[in-house]
Amino acid sequence: MPDLDLDLLRAFVAVADAGTFTAAADVVGRSQSAVSQKIRRLEELIRQPVFDRTSRSLSLTGPGGQLLVGARRMLASMTMSCARLSCRDRRVAYGWEFARTSCLYSYRGSWRASSVCTRRCSWM
Repeated sequence: MPDLDLDLLRAFVAVADAGTFTAAADVVGRSQSAVSQKIRRLEELIRQPVFDRTSRSLSLTGPGGQLLVGARRMLASMTMSCARLSCRDRRVAYGWEFARTSCLYSYRGSWRASSVCTRRCSWM
């Protein structure tokens, strides 16, 4: 089983959400060629094409669609783990824990910094 770099998965999800390599490059803050190289590397690692490319369109292949579901879960899990580990300035109110974090999350294809994470306290 290949070791998938999270940066490859971020680029993959960005391309899937944005629909083009150029738009995805803006989302992840890389050049279009760097994003294209990451997708090629990902396809080499999993030995499957993840996108059907034509001169005018880009669409997910079957394996690409399956990978997208897992990639979103992995990135969300990583983001939540990051939030839990880096929370500072915790405050508890009415059974909810509020904490400032510097984690990133994806919202409709663009990466944004999260300023607050909340979670239900386990003792409530």
